[in-house]
Amino acid sequence: MATKKEALVVEDVKPANGKDPWQEKVTIKLDKALPGEDNYVIASVNGRVFKIKKGVMVDVPKPIAEVIEHSREAEEAADMYIERKAN
Repeated sequence: MATKKEALVVEDVKPANGKDPWQEKVTIKLDKALPGEDNYVIASVNGRVFKIKKGVMVDVPKPIAEVIEHSREAEEAADMYIERKAN
């Protein structure tokens, strides 16, 4: 017989320094969209979703800026790998 599962409770945990990283804003600018591409990027961290317009300067919370930066780094690494394998 199946048992009822309890919901997992997740709380925002502030770092030891007491600063909430979601309050710290970072200004970023995504590359302009190519023809046929969406003119925005959707990024999320822990259920917080942001739709960020390409080609303009925008202020986003620090965790979102970090996710976008990690995404760029991974894309560059993948491009370098493909280029290495092609030659």
